[in-house]
Amino acid sequence: MSTVQSEALRAALEFEQRGHDYYKRIADQSENPLTKGVFAGLAQEELYHMDRIRELSEETGAGESLSAPAGSLEDAVRLIFEGSEWTER
Repeated sequence: MSTVQSEALRAALEFEQRGHDYYKRIADQSENPLTKGVFAGLAQEELYHMDRIRELSEETGAGESLSAPAGSLEDAVRLIFEGSEWTER
C-alpha cells in the first residue's frame, strides 16, 4: 500500500472518530428524545464506518503504518475506494 493510501485511511479514521464524538456529545446533551435518538444513531454509524476503515486497512496491508495525511485527502480517499470491494449497507 502506498503512503498516500495509508495516510488517507488514517485521516478517514480520525474524521469518523471526530464525527462520532460530536454526534455522541449532542445526543448526551439533548433532552428531546427524538434528537437524542437521531444523534445516538449517527454516532453509532460512525463506529460502523471506523470498523470498515480498519477492515480496509487490514485488507490493503496498511496495518499500523497509518500516519497523518499530507496532501489532498479527497484524492487519497478516492484512490483507496476505487480499488476496493466497498459495498453500501
